[in-house]
Amino acid sequence: MERAAEKVYVAIGNDVQEGLATLEWTLRKWSSSQFSIVILHADINKDYVYTYYGKIPASYVNDQSVDFLKKCEQGKLNKILRQYIAFCGQVKTEILNIEKCDEPIHKRIVQLVSGLGICKLVMGITFLKSSSWKYGNLLSGLKHIQQKKPDFCELYLISGGKLFLLKDENNEGFIEDDQGAKLNKKRGSFRGWIGKMFPENVKSPRFSPSSTSVDSPSIWEKCAEEIEGYFNHLVEESESGQVSDEILESNRSTSIPRNLTPTQKTEFLRVKIGEARDAIHLKRREAKESVQRYSRAEWAINLCTSRSEDLEARLNEETMKRGALEKDLETIREELSETRIRLDQNRNKLDSTLEIQRELSRKLKSSTMVKSQSQEQLGKMINTRGGMIQDIEKLRKQKNVMQRRIEFCRDKDAIEMVTRLNNFGFSYKEFTAEEIRAGTDHFSEHCRIKCSGDFTNVYRARIDHTTVAVKLYDFRIRQVSEEEFDTKPRPMVHGNLNLGKILLDRNHVAKVNGFRLDFSFDESDIRSDIQDFGSLVLQLLTERNWCGFLDEVNMMNEATLVEVLDQRVGEWPLQVAMELARIAIRCSSSGDGAYTGMTMVMKEMEEVRKKADDVVAGVGCSVNEWILVRAERHKAMARNEPQYITVDKLRPRTQTPYS
Repeated sequence: MERAAEKVYVAIGNDVQEGLATLEWTLRKWSSSQFSIVILHADINKDYVYTYYGKIPASYVNDQSVDFLKKCEQGKLNKILRQYIAFCGQVKTEILNIEKCDEPIHKRIVQLVSGLGICKLVMGITFLKSSSWKYGNLLSGLKHIQQKKPDFCELYLISGGKLFLLKDENNEGFIEDDQGAKLNKKRGSFRGWIGKMFPENVKSPRFSPSSTSVDSPSIWEKCAEEIEGYFNHLVEESESGQVSDEILESNRSTSIPRNLTPTQKTEFLRVKIGEARDAIHLKRREAKESVQRYSRAEWAINLCTSRSEDLEARLNEETMKRGALEKDLETIREELSETRIRLDQNRNKLDSTLEIQRELSRKLKSSTMVKSQSQEQLGKMINTRGGMIQDIEKLRKQKNVMQRRIEFCRDKDAIEMVTRLNNFGFSYKEFTAEEIRAGTDHFSEHCRIKCSGDFTNVYRARIDHTTVAVKLYDFRIRQVSEEEFDTKPRPMVHGNLNLGKILLDRNHVAKVNGFRLDFSFDESDIRSDIQDFGSLVLQLLTERNWCGFLDEVNMMNEATLVEVLDQRVGEWPLQVAMELARIAIRCSSSGDGAYTGMTMVMKEMEEVRKKADDVVAGVGCSVNEWILVRAERHKAMARNEPQYITVDKLRPRTQTPYS
């Protein structure tokens, strides 16, 4: 749906040039948008008619002449409006006639704006001049429109194709354009004209006017408004006379049209005779009025003459006073020159004194600034020192707290580790086939973890709230007799014992993972597990992997062992460490003194444990407790976890079954 064109109302008068200039400004202003123009034009005044003798009331002319003259005026007006419409071109243009009534034209404009909801009103200044010829009435009418119009209406005043603004300054209104040029007044007031010719002297308390002119200013002030009204009346009569002369000249130059019939010629002559009769009566009336005007003019001339004589007397008096004032002024100038010389001398002395004062002020200011900066720096240093002392005290307290926490954590972790070692043992639990099938959901695919290469599958099972791994072997091809199950069980071989195969649960209980459950093993496999156990013990003592360095292990003595021990644990009991190292070296070696089974290894490990208990008997805990306390203290320092552990809080823990 297209948007309705915006209406711009343009109020213009009968002056064709001013009207076309106003329309041109409007078209240029809204050229970039879609709009239509509504021309506001004042209708002809029905109370007056323009005859050959000027503008006269319609009651002075007969009805036929009034109709004929009004038709002529309406024809001229329609011709002007057609020119306005043709000038707008393709822009939609409408005509809205404003009927004249008893109210002034500016009040009628305000009523139209409110009644029609006019948002944009472009008004040519000549539109108001046609009804209000005086500049003061024009300003008052524009002020009335500016103040009384609704807020939604935008008013633009145009004269000569330029935009003018209505402004107030010193309680006096004036019209000026955007460049500050004021609109010229075409007619001045009689008071201003007389004021330019005879300016009044401002009363001064120093000089009193002469006694001959005491009553003259008061008389002039009383008659000033009457004189101004008389002047305006003369100007109106001069314009009416000019219009009448122009009409008479045009009538004299016109003749009776030739194409009229005798009846029409008779009617035309009858109208002319009637108009001549009316003109005679009008001239007689004007002759009577001219007598009154003459007496009034004589009164105005006498008043102006007396005023001019009074002003001339004042002028002479002021001239004499001016001469006396000039003499006094000359004397004052001489005194002023002498005073100026003395003032210059005093100023020079004062300048030198001020220069010294400024120099001293600059030095004092610099000294004060240096002092303030020093005091500020000293205050900052004192505050910094106080803050540093507070920080040092806080850090000292934090250090003490951290040390106590570290000691507590070490003791706690050591006690927990000793408790786990005291409860160290091997155990196993045997599950029935029904429990395994129920835990693996009858060996379903979603429970299977992987397929091994030796015809086995590994399943994840949940049995008695414990998660276990179940390795399922295929049925053996050869027959198994019942006697084989009744024979002595063979030892279990791991095959790849290292730190990665030892798992710790949440209670730090060790569990061995990755057993090889096939029966195809020999003596070399057992020997391999013993060597792996020896390497594991050496790695725990020294935190170093000794695989591939067996010769270096065999050459190790007590001094060498002290150098390679893990220093993070703390102080080692050398006797216990040497025994453990000896067992580990013997396990790792392949000579004649090597172990042949893990039973021998476990017996010697038990003897070392008893010897360690005797060494640390004074501490109140076993050697395993002491070793683990030192180890856990080191771990707590590495993790920076301030937890408190005390030896007296050690409690044994329930052993978790091996799964």
